[in-house]
Amino acid sequence: MTEKAVAPGAARDPTMMEACLSNALRMLPIKHGAHRILDRLKPSAWTGGSPVVDIPYRGHVVRMDVSDLVGWHFLMLRNFDPEVTEVLERFSAGDEGDVFWDIGANKGACSYEIATALPRARIVAIEPQQEMQALLRKNLAAIAPGRHELWRFGIGESPGFGEIFIPQGNSGAASMLAAHRTAASRTELVPVTTAAAVRELSAFGWPTIVKIDVEGSEPSVVRSLEPAFADARVRCCVFECHPPEAAGYAAIRACTEKHGYSLHAIRKTAFSTTLVPAPFLAPGSTDYAIVRHDLG
Repeated sequence: MTEKAVAPGAARDPTMMEACLSNALRMLPIKHGAHRILDRLKPSAWTGGSPVVDIPYRGHVVRMDVSDLVGWHFLMLRNFDPEVTEVLERFSAGDEGDVFWDIGANKGACSYEIATALPRARIVAIEPQQEMQALLRKNLAAIAPGRHELWRFGIGESPGFGEIFIPQGNSGAASMLAAHRTAASRTELVPVTTAAAVRELSAFGWPTIVKIDVEGSEPSVVRSLEPAFADARVRCCVFECHPPEAAGYAAIRACTEKHGYSLHAIRKTAFSTTLVPAPFLAPGSTDYAIVRHDLG
């Protein structure tokens, strides 16, 4: 069942088994590693019952499809990519000047984290997948009323339309690069626009903190955001980059370094999150931060 197919009122509460496993994982005395443990213990949700669950979250309720990898991890651990949001929070201003753009928001895990950790921040969730829209809209309205926007776009260097390839069971790995298409992928035609166009549509202006998770299209998104970097509006931008993408990493560095930014690898151990200067791709790292010079 997909989110679009779920009828109103079809959500359920976590089962006793889900609650017990979630509590056990969240009680582990480690900062990072619980997601990896979950992947080994129970990589996917139990079958049976509605896949859409009302999840208690920091005084709110988040409704999420847990049949998908991101939803399952959020149900079990109440976060996804926690080191990424930790870095963004570290470089935020901590006041109403914070504007968070979640580019490739997917199910909204990072948006919900920032919205609750920074209660005066404005949230701009940008996600092209149609099936994500209804629950994103519902959850953002509950968590960040009056200080959020949701835009159904892919971000690129020119407007138009493009195909997005969505792997079965992991919508978070959806990509607009044909090389990421597999036999199990389904496709969706999605609208694409520029960051400048979103900035004109938004009531909140350019972002101060940014997360980019677009599965290989990060260089194009960063180039689209270049006016925000040129204005030194962005304090920190986190993105994902894998070893085969060295050319893309160099393009991101070239686009941002000239405007007063440096790149850092996000290194995590069981007990800490640190930033290491990374003019080139760093062995063992897949998450990186673009930090304004005066802040990092």
